Amino acid sequence: MQNLQDFLSKGNDNKTPISLSSKDHGQIEESINCQQCNDVRFVRLNLPIDHIDFGKAVPCDCVFNESDEEKLDKFQKYSRIGSFESINFDYIKNADFAIAKNLTEYFIDAQNFRTSKLKFLLIQSNSGLGKTLISAAILNDFIENKIPSLFYNSNDLFEQLYSAMNDNTQSYDDFLIKLRSIPLLVIDDLVLHHVSSWALEKFIQLLIYRFDQGLKTVINYIELPEEIDQRIVSRFEDKNQSQKITITQDESSFTSIGAMSIEQIQNYTFTNFNPQGHGLLGEERKNLQDALGLAKSWSDNPDGWLVLIGSPGCGKTHLAAAICNHLIKLNYDACFASVPDLLDEFRASFSNKGSSNFEQSFKKITQADLLVLDDLGAHQNSPWVDEKLYQIFNYRYIKKMPTIVTKNLESSDLDLRIKSRLSDLKLATNFEILAPDYRIGSF
Repeated sequence: MQNLQDFLSKGNDNKTPISLSSKDHGQIEESINCQQCNDVRFVRLNLPIDHIDFGKAVPCDCVFNESDEEKLDKFQKYSRIGSFESINFDYIKNADFAIAKNLTEYFIDAQNFRTSKLKFLLIQSNSGLGKTLISAAILNDFIENKIPSLFYNSNDLFEQLYSAMNDNTQSYDDFLIKLRSIPLLVIDDLVLHHVSSWALEKFIQLLIYRFDQGLKTVINYIELPEEIDQRIVSRFEDKNQSQKITITQDESSFTSIGAMSIEQIQNYTFTNFNPQGHGLLGEERKNLQDALGLAKSWSDNPDGWLVLIGSPGCGKTHLAAAICNHLIKLNYDACFASVPDLLDEFRASFSNKGSSNFEQSFKKITQADLLVLDDLGAHQNSPWVDEKLYQIFNYRYIKKMPTIVTKNLESSDLDLRIKSRLSDLKLATNFEILAPDYRIGSF
């Protein structure tokens, strides 16, 4: 029987591209760079049916002909890691938000997974405790070492499984080959309660195959069904080849001062922000699109201050809330405060001689991982008000802590010390939104 190397050396005639239908459904197809693999990066070998490697997917020649930089870029795009592409262990270690500070105790096991003899790594925790961040850091560690990897939310995985099955047999086979062959598969937020018996059986078969073939698999979840298939349990509980990390800590908190509750924050997203405004044209329309792009970019890397300036109703509060919503999902300890309401609360707690309550509230706001100060300048000035606001700004200025400020164009009465810090180009990004009040009509 011919060996695998013989087939690999005979060129393209012995290799079949995995069809384009194996890509994510709904993905926009771009021009194909590699005709051998259709840019899927893997090919199937045309081997005799009795060959041990029959049906096996192997890296395409294009993978080996790329520079290191090209490989990393393509590995990252292929991985489906999306907005988590910058999450690595150094990022988490150096990040200044609550959940990251408590994840470092899990680093040793997670960082060693790539070089260990373990096949499966299970990460269990309640929602919002950082299991996705750890999983993303593991995947990016593999990519940095040029190891092909895939990141799938379990809902997306099952949806694509159903879709591939409904398309055609070839699409379904190719999708399974991709899942079975990839050196690292990360399954994020595994939920099995809602899947059909057919899908569950296919999933179990996938895990059994990967375990038996020694392929690295990371699964994170909140909880698994009580009556889970024993074929999986036996592999999950194999202490020589599987490890479980349980993340236990208090969930990050959200503080609201004013009308913006956590439920209301969750209603503000980048998706439901309309960058076209109410019939905007020309410069105003482009400006609003730029504002959305800036907000998204800043939320992916919340460094320094973001100051959104504009007339009432231009959309600056929506964007600030959408950023806050996004970062809460990444477990930031966030505070969203309407400045007039914030100062009213300070006055009330201080005047009622609740000095301990005042100090506690003041400290929490000042030291939050993310602070949003909405409607700065719409408050009554006094020496006491100016001093309290200055203390908040100065503390976060010195610490360079992520801060979002929204204010109207007319804010000439602001304390000069605050104005100076808001204008510091080394720390603060100021953006003026030109759109008129979107509440006049539909936005």
